[in-house]
Amino acid sequence: MCGCDNITYSNDCYATNYGGVTSYTYGPCVTTGIKEKTRNRIKTYPNPVTSSLVVETRYPLQLAIYNIQGKLMLDKAISSTYTMDLSHMAKGLYFLTATDEQGSVYSQKIIKE
Repeated sequence: MCGCDNITYSNDCYATNYGGVTSYTYGPCVTTGIKEKTRNRIKTYPNPVTSSLVVETRYPLQLAIYNIQGKLMLDKAISSTYTMDLSHMAKGLYFLTATDEQGSVYSQKIIKE
C-alpha cells in the first residue's frame, strides 16, 4: 500500500491505524528519488528479465514483487545474492521493492519478457 505520505505499508490496516494515513493506493510507492544508502546495497539484473532475476546484496533485505494492479506476487527475506525464478509470471511490468533493516525502501520497475 502506498500511503498519502508516500511511504509503502504492508497492508491497509497498518497504513490507516498505525501510519495514520487518510488515503492510499494499492502497490508500493514508486518515487523519483532513491535513498543513496539503500541503492548502494542492491544490484538487480537482467532487466528486462525472461526467467531469472538476480538480486545482489550483502545486507539483510525484504524483497517484494508486485504486479501492475498492486497484487503481491513474491515476498522473500534475503541476506546475500539471491536468484528469483520469475518464469511462472506473465509478461508485463512489475515493481520490485527492497526494504533494509532501517526501513529504507528501494523501488525499481521490472519488465518481464
